[in-house]
Amino acid sequence: MDRKQCLHRARDWIHDPPKAFATDMDCLEAARIRHELRALLSTSKGRASKNQKTYDRLDEVFAAVLKKSPDLILQKLSSEHHLEPVEFDILITLTLSALDMVDDISDRRDLLNILQVDGPDRLKALKTLRSEGKLVKAGLIDIDESSDDLSGDTTPKLSLSQRIKDQLVDGDDEPVEAIVASHEELLQQCHPLFQALRDRADALNHEYSYGGHRNEIARKTYKVDRLYRQYCLLASAHKDWPLPQLLFSQAYTAKDFYFIFVLLGKELGFCSPDTDLFNGESLAMASSRHIGELKGGYHHLRRDHRLRADNVIQVCGGENAGIAQEDDATLKTIEFELTREFLAKLSLKKQKHFSSRSREPLLSLSQLVLSSDVKQALDLALIQLRKSKVFLDEWGLGKTIAYGRGVTILFYGPPGTGKTASAEGLAKECGKALLVADYSQIQNCFVGQTEKNIVRVFRNAIEDDAVLFWDECDAMFYDRESAQYSWEARDINILLQQIERFPGLCILSTNRQGILDKALERRIAIKVQFTPPDASMRKDIWQRLIPNELPLAADIILEDLAKPQLTGGEIKNVLLNASRLALCREGPVSMADFRQAMVMEERRLQEHKRIGFKVS
Repeated sequence: MDRKQCLHRARDWIHDPPKAFATDMDCLEAARIRHELRALLSTSKGRASKNQKTYDRLDEVFAAVLKKSPDLILQKLSSEHHLEPVEFDILITLTLSALDMVDDISDRRDLLNILQVDGPDRLKALKTLRSEGKLVKAGLIDIDESSDDLSGDTTPKLSLSQRIKDQLVDGDDEPVEAIVASHEELLQQCHPLFQALRDRADALNHEYSYGGHRNEIARKTYKVDRLYRQYCLLASAHKDWPLPQLLFSQAYTAKDFYFIFVLLGKELGFCSPDTDLFNGESLAMASSRHIGELKGGYHHLRRDHRLRADNVIQVCGGENAGIAQEDDATLKTIEFELTREFLAKLSLKKQKHFSSRSREPLLSLSQLVLSSDVKQALDLALIQLRKSKVFLDEWGLGKTIAYGRGVTILFYGPPGTGKTASAEGLAKECGKALLVADYSQIQNCFVGQTEKNIVRVFRNAIEDDAVLFWDECDAMFYDRESAQYSWEARDINILLQQIERFPGLCILSTNRQGILDKALERRIAIKVQFTPPDASMRKDIWQRLIPNELPLAADIILEDLAKPQLTGGEIKNVLLNASRLALCREGPVSMADFRQAMVMEERRLQEHKRIGFKVS
């Protein structure tokens, strides 16, 4: 303890004391200053006389302020049980110890040494600290003594009673429900503990950043411990349920479960998944009793600790995700989540925290009109996906190739040439769902959130066993040399890392191949150029798009429809507009309708050029 700091705090408080204590925690903070000064007196030399005067004055002012604070829990207890000064001193000192605001006081000898009472007061204190003493009889403190000797040679264990701790920590807070009817209800009862862990993380962060928050941390730490004990008691009535089985398996400590309960809150929707609560720094703070324990908190997040070794938690994003060397500074910024396997043990399905969802593909490759070059390129992708076991295992390529085992395809070419439809067709041909990356959900203005969302979209594709499709990929995979901010380049780095590690089929589509990042080149296994269809292909597209049910006039000639050099997307627009024109006049679709629709499409393209849209 620093003598100068201790005296400075004491003199500041004497100089400017409050008129009354607003809360019990304010009273306990003043009592802590008084306690530290008293401890200093026991070791002071030379200037002990002056320090004693400071303590006497502090004790006098403290008593005066306490007298003006009748609504405090501790003061009410003192009045109710007619506690004498030495008895109240014992009560408040044990309270400081119980809330971790001072060093632990475990027995009578420790307490008497701290109180520094002599003569009659020491005898009175000894009598108070017996099983028939007023504090024990009133249920204010608990004492566990194997013998009862006024000499003080024995050292019975002392502690503040549970009832007083609960009153000081929670006030009128509602306790955890005593009965639950299902495992789902038991999981929802995690919320009070989750909130207490979150509050402790906030308090520790405040102390770490600004200092002076120790009393609040002590209160919140006790609340965490109490709620954890209550939850275990609640779960003990249902030991055959999934979460209680884990709680009582002795595989993990209470500290391990603090990490688990915080991350469980993400999956149960107790708060937004975009908060900073789930990065390494906040998780370490939520699980620590004080700043000194933070290093141990980071240890729990390392890949060799049981939480990750047992596949309970996993990295899901953050600026430094994927860095091989995980020191404390790196772990601070990484975001974590519970694994799908661990959630399955709890009978919980992993939540997707943003709206990139896989869906069933709508088109098959057989419905598309594609050139022979495009078909050949798509066949190369399909053969690896269909015979991946032969490709990677039997042929041994999986042993020699650490990254890039998946298939990454780049579709490039003008709009409307079949890139999106081919992505759908490939997914359907593979018998897989299609997950289209939603940039509005991935890109985020907050630093670090975009990286997390990028990791999530790849993970969602893996978990759904889906084909991942980045339409208009130049919006995300542009050249890093054109990035204006460091975080833009970092986003592209994460994208490139994730593509290389993705084990499935990833399709990138763009109309502007030239602006993509150069490092993307070696990560692309197959490049597919989509060109506008020739006359034969255009005729085939018209035949496939016109349904049998569509009423057509007798003057329709498919060869004439196929003459204009339209892409597949433009042919679709012409067909729809011609059908609308026919519907307006309540007649069959005529050649005149198609010609008018072609003029409309040409105007649309010219209008796009005029207002700035680039048409390849």
